[in-house]
Amino acid sequence: MRKNNLLVYILMVVVLAVFVYGVYHLLMVRYEAGDIYPPYSSLRADPLGTKAFYEGIDDVQELTSRRNYQLAVKLKNIRNTTIFSL
Repeated sequence: MRKNNLLVYILMVVVLAVFVYGVYHLLMVRYEAGDIYPPYSSLRADPLGTKAFYEGIDDVQELTSRRNYQLAVKLKNIRNTTIFSL
């Protein structure tokens, strides 16, 4: 009887470990693909995102680029600045 309980416990631990690994792997694949971000996000690397555009602007020596995580109303000191809201 105790042997059966031990086998059931081990089986439950293995199934739980496989499930956790599967969920982790699924989330990592989605994160790497970038499809967890909204369309046109500069964090998204697929065709619906603008990550290549963001990094391309950053590669130009005379220009700088940065992501905005604030409301547009709260932006200050934006003289000589072009804002792309995608």
